[in-house]
Amino acid sequence: MNKPSKITVKHYLEKKVKPILIYGDIEAYPIYCRITYKRKTTNFKSFTGVLMSLKAYDYYCKNNSLYHSETHPSLTFTLDEEIKFIEQSIKRMTENKPDLDVFNEYFLFELKKYLEPIEQRLLELGWFAYHKVDLSKEPIEKKYYKDGIVKPMTVSQLLKIKPSKEKKRLKELYPNDQFYSNPKRFYELFNKENSLLYNIETFNKIVGLDISNYFFDGTLLYWNVIDLIIKQNRGKTTIEFLDNYTINEAHNLIGIFKKEEIESAINSLKNNILMLD
Repeated sequence: MNKPSKITVKHYLEKKVKPILIYGDIEAYPIYCRITYKRKTTNFKSFTGVLMSLKAYDYYCKNNSLYHSETHPSLTFTLDEEIKFIEQSIKRMTENKPDLDVFNEYFLFELKKYLEPIEQRLLELGWFAYHKVDLSKEPIEKKYYKDGIVKPMTVSQLLKIKPSKEKKRLKELYPNDQFYSNPKRFYELFNKENSLLYNIETFNKIVGLDISNYFFDGTLLYWNVIDLIIKQNRGKTTIEFLDNYTINEAHNLIGIFKKEEIESAINSLKNNILMLD
């Protein structure tokens, strides 16, 4: 078995660019990252946005701590954390792409996703598409499968399928909706800068009406998991969530939803969180 290639991540002060004045009259330069992997090296501006004067950078190199009076600090994570996150992210990236090329134009684009706040990624994923999961839907009978795949059904077979409890319930709430399109249209009305559950709660506070029944239970489960992950991981990056979050973290939802339903929602989020641009 081939030994994994070493990943080297270092910071340096980029003095080739024009200095930026901080705190009035102190000349500072941006911190850059240098990544070496499989004998290839690429340089890019640190995701932290840290700026340092020459004096501050010299102090940082000698003491591994910031000279605060001449440093514009990070608003996200520290420089040490950035190195750790980048190394963890590249390890994950190479699991799917063993021949990862740090010179590839998409490398930084993909890497940035791992270092983005988990809250930002989850909200984008949550609102990316209408997440309709019918938890009351009966499994498709074995006779409709061939080689593990559902066979195309005839019109007469489709007509014999009885609506699930969820669909019957929503049909009563949306009486003129023949194809269950109105729940999707209603879903898309909300403010996408916040979670669906926050919108439902806000609506209830303003008009005194709980509208949660107007959504599939599976939709509410999906957003309950998103909200819980956000609350438990505020200020954390996507790579931290991917490396550490498990079904055990969602114990607060067990009792409201089935454990396998929660696990399915968490796995869906983990599998898709890096898919969006």
